[in-house]
Amino acid sequence: MNKKFLSVVLFGALMAGSSVTFTGCIDNDEPAGIEELRTAKAALIKANEAYRLAEAEWMKVQVEFEQVKVEQQKVQLEIDKLNLEIQKASSDYEIALWEAKKDSVVKDFEGKLFELQKTAAENETAYLKALAELEAARVYVTDSVYSKKLVAITGELKKVSGKIQETLATITGLSNNLLKFSSDSIAVAKEFIAADIKSGQSKLANDSVTLAEFKKLAADYSSDAVDAQIVDINKQIIAIDKKVAELKQTITTNDATKAPIEQAISKQKVTFEKDNQSVALNVPTAIESEFISSFIKEDNTLLVALAGEQWVTDQKQNIQEKTVNVDNVVYSFKTAPVIENLQLGSVNEDNTINEKNVLSAKIENFATEVKTHGIELYKGAYKKLAMVTIYNLPSLSTGEDITEEDKAKVAVALEKVNADFTTAETTYKADTVAFNAAYAAYKTAATAYGITQQLTSTIEQNVKTKWNAYVNARKAYENSLPSNILTLQAAIETAEDELKTKKDAYDKLPADDKKDYTNSTVQEYLAAQDKVTEAKAAYDKAMDKVDDTKLQAAQKALTDELTAYYPKRKALVGDEFKITIIGFNEDKEFVIADKLASLDAEQFAKLIEEGQEAVIGSEWSSVSVNQNSTDEDGAAQTWIKASYKLYTGLAKLPSTVNGGLKAAKTAILPLDEVYAEISSAVVSSSDASASVYVILQNAKNAFSTIDDWTSYAESLSKTAAEKAALEAPIIAEIAKQKEALDAINEPLRDTIYEICKLDAEQFEKDPVKNVAAALGIETMNKDGEKQVLAVLKTTLQNIGGELGIKYTYYTYEEGVLKSNNVTIENTSGISDAVTKIENSIKALNEYIADKKDDLASFDNESVTIANKTKAQYEAELANAQEALKGYQAAFDALNKAKDELIAAITK
Repeated sequence: MNKKFLSVVLFGALMAGSSVTFTGCIDNDEPAGIEELRTAKAALIKANEAYRLAEAEWMKVQVEFEQVKVEQQKVQLEIDKLNLEIQKASSDYEIALWEAKKDSVVKDFEGKLFELQKTAAENETAYLKALAELEAARVYVTDSVYSKKLVAITGELKKVSGKIQETLATITGLSNNLLKFSSDSIAVAKEFIAADIKSGQSKLANDSVTLAEFKKLAADYSSDAVDAQIVDINKQIIAIDKKVAELKQTITTNDATKAPIEQAISKQKVTFEKDNQSVALNVPTAIESEFISSFIKEDNTLLVALAGEQWVTDQKQNIQEKTVNVDNVVYSFKTAPVIENLQLGSVNEDNTINEKNVLSAKIENFATEVKTHGIELYKGAYKKLAMVTIYNLPSLSTGEDITEEDKAKVAVALEKVNADFTTAETTYKADTVAFNAAYAAYKTAATAYGITQQLTSTIEQNVKTKWNAYVNARKAYENSLPSNILTLQAAIETAEDELKTKKDAYDKLPADDKKDYTNSTVQEYLAAQDKVTEAKAAYDKAMDKVDDTKLQAAQKALTDELTAYYPKRKALVGDEFKITIIGFNEDKEFVIADKLASLDAEQFAKLIEEGQEAVIGSEWSSVSVNQNSTDEDGAAQTWIKASYKLYTGLAKLPSTVNGGLKAAKTAILPLDEVYAEISSAVVSSSDASASVYVILQNAKNAFSTIDDWTSYAESLSKTAAEKAALEAPIIAEIAKQKEALDAINEPLRDTIYEICKLDAEQFEKDPVKNVAAALGIETMNKDGEKQVLAVLKTTLQNIGGELGIKYTYYTYEEGVLKSNNVTIENTSGISDAVTKIENSIKALNEYIADKKDDLASFDNESVTIANKTKAQYEAELANAQEALKGYQAAFDALNKAKDELIAAITK
């Protein structure tokens, strides 16, 4: 900055305020303008120093780029050496090693180039940032001439630095492309071209085969060819019809001989299949209920086979039921069941008879099942009885019949049953009386407790409703209390504690001293009494302002509900609720129901604070059932235990009332009737009296009815024999006539097969149908020769239909081979497909020729990458490096001018 300019700036700064006063010739304080000027110089110098640092880092990278060509030549030399080693290698393993080494060399060089380019980009970014900051520092330069020069220089620096970075990128790209000109890369390129030629030749071979096939297809499916085939098929069909007619004639020649035999069979068949048979079931009364339950209501398979589905359905309406109790039903027939309109049997088309399906066989099968069922009941009752350990009964035989030894064992068991039956019956009846009484008591208690549906109680719901209302009222009451109420309560407690202390001291005084009001102990005692009175008065005064009407009403409502609740709860489940409240009942436990009415508001609040579980208990159905004690039983537990004693056994008592109620019987049983599930009845030392009684009663019934089941089965077998006597002569006569008819039909078996082979439809037409049925031929091939020819004829007549033949053809344009996928939808597309394949063959020949030309002219000198030869890339790389030197020289000159300018500005 020149001196003239500096003096002007200083003067302007000194005269900036009109109030400035000169107080002497020497002023040791620097004016503000001088300070600003020094700050401006410092900022510019600092920015230039930062620029120089960034410039130096960037220039290091440029120096490294100047060595890229040298490095690239070294790498190329190394690649050439490795290629020589690959050619000399004697094994695939060695070749793989040298190939891997070569790849490593190339990748290392490429990696270095990448890192160098990355560093150059980062350093350029830092450089441009520093340049921008330097340019921004020009605001501190107040001389407009200097400022414009600095802007011009920094602008040129931006342009030159951009050219340098572009040149560095060009050097990188050229170096990478030069690597691609290694001799191995050329070999690979040749291999790819050779592979393209082979691929094209393979496609050409496929197209040649496809063309031949398509031409044949066009010839076969021309209209003339199709018409000729249809004419030939018609001739074959006419020949088949003629042959079939001749074969059928051989069948009809025997019709006159077969007629009387077939008439004889038909006559017997009418008698055999006439619906004129009937079977009366005549079920004995003693087993009637069990018969209906087992053979009609449960498994009616055999009766359906005998009488038909509709008869069984009708019989279900012929049953009357007598309910002994909720679970036990006794069945009987309204009218004696008779199965009518039955056939002795049926004759098959081939005149055979399945003797397993004749009427006598069906009746006999049913008789066998009736007998088996009786034996199962007999042995089942004995098996249940054998579980009574005190009887110590041996096992019965495991066969399907009852042996003499079995009968002897049952006789012994029956003696024991008869001996114990009266006692078991007496016990059962006594337990039934207890059960009935317990159930009646339970119903009374449950009704009083408000049990309206399932196990839900309206009483419990009412209590909880009143409980919640009280809790809400109490909260509202406490929220309305004065803010200092706790302080007032604490004051009363403190005064009462002090009064207790003073009273203890007073009580120790002699009687005369107690009357001496001048005595300090007496005075302190009286003062303490006054304090208590004052504290309570203050508390009462504060509480007088609080409205407790709603709380009192809620407390009364809950108290009334609990007063009614407790006796009903105790009557139903035996619950009695006890609790301890400090400051009440001398701090001793008490029964809530007994003291409920005497609780004041605060004591009642403490009671409710104990919670519902302690005061009203859980839901009544979840309370326990104590197996070993009756002290806490209510009507529910008493009824449950009575039910378990009668039906289930006390050893199986549940732990809760809820579980017990689900298992307890809800029917009131008459004293002279009993029922228990035989299938689940198990006798043990602690078993239920009803189970014991039922097992004994079931044993007596089963043992006494076995003769009924046996005799009924025998009567059914007798009926089966009667039906068999009717069936036998008819079956014999039909068999005799069938033998005579077979002697005539059997020689025609091969004729039937030959006819159906020619024309399968004849199998369903006379006379083939009748003879085939007589010979027992049930099925035949679906299609004969005539049917196959008819399908082929239809296909030819509809030849214009869908073909759906897929194929691929190729096009070759502008050096690109393209595949196209097409489908021949119908015969009209065959001609177009031939044309496309012919054009495809031409395109493939052109493609192969071009590829062969490429391979023949492919050598190191003519190879191009991105349309440039290796020599062109080398020349461009040399030019780029020369250009880089020129840009760097310009860059250095601009930096020198910039430094001189900044030096002049900051002098």
